[in-house]
Amino acid sequence: MIRQRKFTNVLAAMFAVFSILVSGLPVKANELVPSEDLTGGASAFVFRGSSKRPQAAGASAAAFTVSGGSAGSPAARRARINAQLAAARKRKADAARARAAEIARIRARERAQKLRLSNTLTTRAEALMADGKIDESIPVFREAIKNNPKNNDAISGLSEALTAKGIEVAGESGNQAAIVYLDEAVKLDPKNEVALAKIGDVHDSNGRNSEAITFWEKALAVDPEMSSIYLPLGLAYLEDGKYVEAESYIDRAEKAGYSNNEMRMARISLFSSQGRHSEVLAALEWIDNYE
Repeated sequence: MIRQRKFTNVLAAMFAVFSILVSGLPVKANELVPSEDLTGGASAFVFRGSSKRPQAAGASAAAFTVSGGSAGSPAARRARINAQLAAARKRKADAARARAAEIARIRARERAQKLRLSNTLTTRAEALMADGKIDESIPVFREAIKNNPKNNDAISGLSEALTAKGIEVAGESGNQAAIVYLDEAVKLDPKNEVALAKIGDVHDSNGRNSEAITFWEKALAVDPEMSSIYLPLGLAYLEDGKYVEAESYIDRAEKAGYSNNEMRMARISLFSSQGRHSEVLAALEWIDNYE
């Protein structure tokens, strides 16, 4: 009888397990608990609880899901990547700033060296000018300006050297080759009245009356006291038939002390052109008495 009860108990247990497998329902180990057989007190497996519900939430599958804030989550990985990228960008920006600062320091040193060299060259060129070595001074002035384009002393010095060279080339005949030097002198210093006046003189020597007037007027605009231009400018206006302007400059020449025969002949020519015969005779009489 005892063996028969044991065998019956085993069969009951096997039948319970077989029922679970056949039904396809997932059964967790902790849902089966041993229990005494109702008939003989032997152990058998039965479901915990009457409805086979899952255990408490702590034992459910959801308990094994990694939370969004855990170290291995996609959000955490993206945060780490973004932090690394930001750090890399900062390192590059810091390196770029350091390079820029170093380049700025190097360029500042180079500028300082060029400024010193420009000043040295200017002094040398001025000394050459003082010694009358115009041709030698011009390239030195140019080099000084190359090292410091804002070196006003070098710019002014080169303008003066080119003016001197232009006057030398023009000579007594008014050689037109001089205009190349004189034009550059004026470009360097638009208020170089000597260069402006000499350009007018070269134009006058080559029969370009209107151009001569233009440059002489520019020279006088810079220096109204350049009295050596008064008489030539008066004669140029007389030649153009502008008698009012001509007489004005002839008068200014006389007041400046140019009471010579050339000035008187200019006045006679002016009076004659206007039909002022009595004044022509008076001027002629003055010339006779002066002689």
